[in-house]
Amino acid sequence: MPSLSERSEQKRYLKMKKRKKIIRMTVLISAPIVVILMIAFYFLFQANRTYSGYEVVSKAEKIEGNDAKYIAYGDDLLKYSKDGACAMNMDGEILWNGSYDYEKPFAVTCGKYVAVADIGAKQISVFDGTEKVKVIQTEAAIEQISIAKQGVVAAILEENDKAKICIYNPYDAKDMLKVCIATSTDSDGYPVSIALSKDGQKLVTSYINISNGVISSSLNFYNFDNVGKNRVDRIVGSRPLGTEIVADIQFLNDSEVVAFTKNGFYVYKMKETPVDVAKIKEKSNIKSVSYNDEYIALVTENDKNPTSSYIAKAYTTSGKKVLEKEIGYSYNQFLMGNKELIFYSSTEGHILRFRGSEKLDCEFDSVVSYLFPLQSSSKYCMIDGDYIKQISLTGRKKEK
Repeated sequence: MPSLSERSEQKRYLKMKKRKKIIRMTVLISAPIVVILMIAFYFLFQANRTYSGYEVVSKAEKIEGNDAKYIAYGDDLLKYSKDGACAMNMDGEILWNGSYDYEKPFAVTCGKYVAVADIGAKQISVFDGTEKVKVIQTEAAIEQISIAKQGVVAAILEENDKAKICIYNPYDAKDMLKVCIATSTDSDGYPVSIALSKDGQKLVTSYINISNGVISSSLNFYNFDNVGKNRVDRIVGSRPLGTEIVADIQFLNDSEVVAFTKNGFYVYKMKETPVDVAKIKEKSNIKSVSYNDEYIALVTENDKNPTSSYIAKAYTTSGKKVLEKEIGYSYNQFLMGNKELIFYSSTEGHILRFRGSEKLDCEFDSVVSYLFPLQSSSKYCMIDGDYIKQISLTGRKKEK
């Protein structure tokens, strides 16, 4: 039989063994938690990090005339000028090249299709993602155009102070002109903006009417499918907006359309006929707008804080506000990226995340004309006087 001292020693040994086991288990359990917390902290830091500069990943020399303009074309670029349009990738490689001779070219895109109109003249060139071109000859001078994903084009035409809205399918050689709606300045007013749905079946037009010296505005909704077949001029709905003037209309996706006014915007869902979705009113004037298929962004004047000239706001298409942030940026171009707002001038750039943290605050190394986000990566396209550059953000902002 063990002595008392032996039993005491045995108890101490068992307690020590149990304590070591507890410590070992604690380490085994806590180590992964610490790693997870470290990873979470890293990603949180990266997600809210402010970059102070950028590095050029690749660049291609520009070859162009002074009148060339650029717009985003998926993850590529569309360059257009008075003598033609071409698509190019970030390496400067020409994907397709088409020619025309226009005095005032204006380009719009939808998917792979591109339409370039000679504003004030009577011709539109449509490209299908290749250098093959279909030419639409209009009856009157072109004021504005919109394009669908099949290459269908809508246009506001004006002649002798009379306007009409025409829909063309340039790939129907026998019958390009599908619809022509003569507008009445007495009843409808004068059409100032149009938006064609991506499927080419729906159209929204804003009108301005002047009666007894008072300017008023309204929207007409057209359906060119079976729903609008038995309606007068295929109008399936209208919205009088009083003295609010609609400056721009855009289809955000196949069924949602936004109409911008001086002090806000309206969102409508239009699967067949229009349904009111959201009405946003701002107390201050709007300086800039941008949008994609999920969000709508505004920059308004800031009357309350002299140190921050503007307020940046972002909304879902249902009108829910997801961002409101005072900013003091000096900028002349504004666009939306992936849950971020991009502000830039020729000398500086700023990017603001939807969650309110600043992603980029930097001065450019050259005079910049364009800055686009790339859809399939976290990189950006920058165009200056000499090069088309693909850049990635770098550098940590130093606090003053």
